[in-house]
Amino acid sequence: MLVSIPYSPGTFNVFCGGSIISDRWILTAAHCVESKSRFLFLVYVGKNTVLQSESSTQQFAVEEIIIHPEYADSALLGHDVALLHLTTKITFNEYVRPVCIPQSPSELPPNGSICVATGWGRTDYGAGKPTSTALRQVRLTLNSRAFCESLYVQIQGAPDALPASILCAGDIPANNRDICQGDSGGPLVCLNVKNDQWLVVGCSSFILPPCGSYPGFFADVAAEFQWINKTLNSTSSTSGEHHLQSNALLMSLVVYHLIQRLTI
Repeated sequence: MLVSIPYSPGTFNVFCGGSIISDRWILTAAHCVESKSRFLFLVYVGKNTVLQSESSTQQFAVEEIIIHPEYADSALLGHDVALLHLTTKITFNEYVRPVCIPQSPSELPPNGSICVATGWGRTDYGAGKPTSTALRQVRLTLNSRAFCESLYVQIQGAPDALPASILCAGDIPANNRDICQGDSGGPLVCLNVKNDQWLVVGCSSFILPPCGSYPGFFADVAAEFQWINKTLNSTSSTSGEHHLQSNALLMSLVVYHLIQRLTI
């Protein structure tokens, strides 16, 4: 999923990403959508390039934005997740599929697993740097909780521990392999070798700048499963919608944001 704004004719400045988790729900980062009206968003799925027209693309309006109730106006404080409820259903096909969500930490791959982050974000850090016009991916190592917390405290000089709802992925040195501005909300997926399914384990949240220097930080999707499932089920019970998918593939999703704001 991609969030962007048109900053000149025929050109787009990418804001955020996310994941299709059912036929009417998108998982993204809370800091991408906080204090914004649903009318400012259009959602495009089945898209790989920003500027080119693609026959696989579907477009949707957003009916409702639901931010995690414990999100506290900063990605650094955790619970940086939100759900976009679409006005109509996505049609799943060979180009567009939902992604599986881990229902508990026990479903997460072991530390050291090689996972994949995707997005249309910047390939170089800094204001004014261009975002990618084509969907990109980067392989990142899933790190232990102890490693992520130690890195966070060391680099940030933070007196408080890393919130439990945050994980990190990447290496030191990162060798320019990282998420960056414009990738927020996008998925970090890992292969579940037990059933050969891709799981969205992280939602891109923040970096320790500049991009490509340290591992990236992600909202821990497994830690947020109960809230996600409760939100979807409470709406599904009245609208007859599908619940979370149990057999899914990661596919691209695009959202164009119609106001001017940069996010990490």
